[in-house]
Amino acid sequence: MARIFHPGELAVQSRAGVRDQAGKIGTGIRAEIPPAARDFLLGQRLVVAASVSANGRVWASLLTGQRGFLEPVDERRLRIHARPQFGDPLAESLHDGGDLGILVIDLANRKRLRLNGRVELHAEAIDVVTRQVFANCPKYIQARGIEDGVESPAGGATMRRG
Repeated sequence: MARIFHPGELAVQSRAGVRDQAGKIGTGIRAEIPPAARDFLLGQRLVVAASVSANGRVWASLLTGQRGFLEPVDERRLRIHARPQFGDPLAESLHDGGDLGILVIDLANRKRLRLNGRVELHAEAIDVVTRQVFANCPKYIQARGIEDGVESPAGGATMRRG
């Protein structure tokens, strides 16, 4: 089995007394995108993408598109048919071979999926070659919906409580 947790994570789990529990949870982390997750990804319209800049700062940005903008190309590759906007610090931290973590959230149904992997940049898309794929529990997700055609003052879509 591939090593799921790095030494720092293992040390924190030991200090918190949850190493055995974390080991059981870790069995749900895999490199491949499962078939059910592929269907989930195709139906989503937003993703939070996070990376680390050259000076060590963590940047997270919201990438959006129509259903299908998240395209599972194969069992280890997710193509995001979107790029950060000009001036977004995430754009400067993305580079071929770099790490990218993404969180895909279905706010209406309170589901989320995490994917971590390596970046391959394309002119109009970002590929994530996955190392870790796993679901997160819905405990802290409040149901919300996306309202199409309604712009916020900052220019993005608005959210409404489900």
